[in-house]
Formats: sequence, C-alpha cells, structure tokens
Amino acid sequence: AVQRLAPDDIVSLIVFDTTVQTLVPAQPVGDGRGLERAIRGIEVAGNTNLYGGVARGAEEVRRHIEVRRFVNRVILLSDGLANVGPSSPEELGRFGASLVKEGISVTTIGLGLGFNEDLMTRLAQRSDGNTYFVEHSRDLPRIFAAELGDVLSVVARRVVIEIEFPAGVRPINFVGRDGVIRGQRAELTLNQLYGGQEKFALVEVEVAPSRAGAEIEI
Repeated sequence: AVQRLAPDDIVSLIVFDTTVQTLVPAQPVGDGRGLERAIRGIEVAGNTNLYGGVARGAEEVRRHIEVRRFVNRVILLSDGLANVGPSSPEELGRFGASLVKEGISVTTIGLGLGFNEDLMTRLAQRSDGNTYFVEHSRDLPRIFAAELGDVLSVVARRVVIEIEFPAGVRPINFVGRDGVIRGQRAELTLNQLYGGQEKFALVEVEVAPSRAGAEIEI
C-alpha cells in the first residue's frame, strides 16, 4: 500500500487493541521508509477497540480535509470482533453515516474468519466506502492495490442525486442509505464516484389506490 502512494499523499497509521495509538500522525508519505518501519513493528496485543481506531483515523483525516485535491479515506483492517467501546453494527453504521456527511469514507477489510461481517459491511456501506473479505494475509497486497486504484480513479465527489416523483407516488425513505425526503422529492448524496462504477439506491414509495389492472407512472 505504501509503495502505491505518491510522495505528497498524506497518510497516517493507527493501531488499536484495548487502546488506540497513533504510530504515524498525518503527514506526507515521502520515501515511505518511516511508514514501512512502523508497519513492520506492529505486534499483536489486547482486544479490539475497532470504533476507537476508526474515530482516531477520522481525526487524522480531518487535519487535511480542507485540501480539495485529496480523496479522504479511512482504511480499516481487522481480524477480530469489536469488543471495546461501541461494538454493534447499528452503532458503527450510524458512525459511518456521520462521517460521510464530512466527506470521509471508510473502507473495511476483514481478515480471516473471526471478524463481524455485518458490522464491517454496515460501516463501509453507510460511509460510502468499499468492503473486502480475505481469508489469508497473502491476499492483502491485491486488496490494497484494488482499493488505492479506486481512489485514483475518482471522477466525481459530493454527487447529489435528486429524484422527483409524480402525483400519487409518495417517497417514504431510502433503504440502506441515508437520504432526505422533502414532499415529492428524494435527495441522496454520494461521497465519490469511480470511473466505470455502478451505484444503486432503493427508495420505498407509497402509491395511491387505483382500480385493478390500471397502469400508473412511478
């Protein structure tokens, strides 16, 4: 991952077990040697304060969030269940939804078979990030290459989609995404869009009663 970053990209390295520690505060990659040394020095310890790790990562992102040329991303790698701090899929999903409003997405990478798939998926989806599952650590280079390749192919940011419904069709809510309903209009904001990527949004609507067999425009 470090080798795919440009020298002037900004990166931070956070580790979390029972506690959370910033090994490398947000700074330019440079030649990457310091980052690689820090990564090689990571050891196993304690529990899994997953929420705290993501929160600290978001803090580091915010230090440079006003620089518009950057794509703001937290990449979460975990092989375990969140068991310190907020740990339910609902709590992490709400956290992801709050981050996307700031323009921060969280990509999650679950390693092995012992992590909470629902939690990791919910966090990534609600923050408009990607989610990956890998069985072996040897698959990680491929995953990091795919993720950073996506970041490099961002073609639009802060995409706002407005859907206007005809009379007799009332939008109720978005399913699986956070959006805004105003009368006959539904509005959805996407943090970013990649080249060649498809995005889907499902809207629940209420249709006025009509006679059997009638066709109406939705």
